[in-house]
Amino acid sequence: MRGRLASLVKVAVSACLLAVLLRRVSPREAVAALAAANWPLLGLALAIYVGTVPLRALRWRALVHAKGIAVPLRRLVALYFVGGFFNIMLPTGVGGDAVRAYELAHDTRESELAVGTVFVDRALGLLVLLLLAALALPFWSGPFDPWVAWLVGALALASLGGMTLLLAGRPLVAVYRRLPARLGALIDRPVLRRLYCSLSGYPGRSLAEAIAVSVLFNLLLVAVNQLIGLGFGVHIPTGQYVICVSLSAFASTLPISLGGLGVREGAFAELFGQVGVPAALALSMSLTFYLMNVVSGLIGGLLYAWEGLRGSAGRASARDLAEDVAGAEGDR
Repeated sequence: MRGRLASLVKVAVSACLLAVLLRRVSPREAVAALAAANWPLLGLALAIYVGTVPLRALRWRALVHAKGIAVPLRRLVALYFVGGFFNIMLPTGVGGDAVRAYELAHDTRESELAVGTVFVDRALGLLVLLLLAALALPFWSGPFDPWVAWLVGALALASLGGMTLLLAGRPLVAVYRRLPARLGALIDRPVLRRLYCSLSGYPGRSLAEAIAVSVLFNLLLVAVNQLIGLGFGVHIPTGQYVICVSLSAFASTLPISLGGLGVREGAFAELFGQVGVPAALALSMSLTFYLMNVVSGLIGGLLYAWEGLRGSAGRASARDLAEDVAGAEGDR
């Protein structure tokens, strides 16, 4: 019941945010922006975006293989597409990750390792994006509110510190040893130990490979958004795209709306507005990017239906798991 209520709240939040944003946009301006769009550029952006899915699967494979799990790349690519499908179908930003973890666990019988690699895969992608934004700050041209720089810096440092603490492992072990005996006994469970091992102890070579792939993917993600902007006649420096896209992507991961819809659009309007992009164009850019996510997700839906992915029973279980995750978010 609480899960359903949380889902309805997220849908309502998305609707309210979009309604507020649409009040700032003139319908004539929005129609004019769409009519003047350069569709070949938007088509190229879509092709590149869909092409980044195998790249993300390569990043995931580096982490999966580091834990001794042998899974073909084509399987991981298919699961990434399927994860995108569930992300757009469910009112939560992590439903696709839950399905990816479920299917990998079903393939390998390694539930904790599957969950751990999916979590680290997503966290590394976000960390690299925020670090790129921090590196791009000196290249921001023109005035902007100081909170942008402070927010980028704080998020980048917090993400870097958190990932270092998690992946290094030893600091957390030291903290655990200092816990009171009763609390230590409470959390000292075999499943938790296996999950912790899945989140840490990755070889440096595997992490370097995952980070390198993540850098390439995020640069392509920025290029996709810049092509979308050019398609709508927006000409601003690449560094500004890096910062705006990074913060918008971070905002869209917050579990407060339907797949980030509304939050991402508001972030686009606010951030790109600081460099002179009209709200109508920012909204058009953000919704175009969202539609590209939908197209990529529909490819995943077709793969899911075509391959069966563990048959009809498995499909129902995966869907139920993703919905349970959405409900757990609402309980929190």
